[in-house]
Amino acid sequence: MGDDLGGRVDPSLPVYVYVLVADDIARRVDAGQLQPGARLPAERDLA
Repeated sequence: MGDDLGGRVDPSLPVYVYVLVADDIARRVDAGQLQPGARLPAERDLA
């Protein structure tokens, strides 16, 4: 993926960070940036 979630995570939002990450991955699959079943980067790279 290489890039981040498109911005900073706002700690005041009533949403868990893992939900934001999952939504971002789903959007990238829908947009064709990630192929379904493709390996994701390591957790350290996503951080």
